[in-house]
Amino acid sequence: SYAMGWGITQFPNVLEYSHGGNIPGYTAVNLIEFYGDGHFISVVILTNGDQVQVLTNTGRKLALSAMAP
Repeated sequence: SYAMGWGITQFPNVLEYSHGGNIPGYTAVNLIEFYGDGHFISVVILTNGDQVQVLTNTGRKLALSAMAP
């Protein structure tokens, strides 16, 4: 579930690659969602805030909204 700095998580309908981190004053996350049939969606969120906890879930919601017809 961890490969060269990337977390890899298998959900029922998506394979997720993620990497996040923080330094004082900043928090970031990078998600790549693979939905199958060659469809990848990448979401990058950068913040000027310490320890922002909701970035991964927010990124997942943004990726799903991009898949909407």
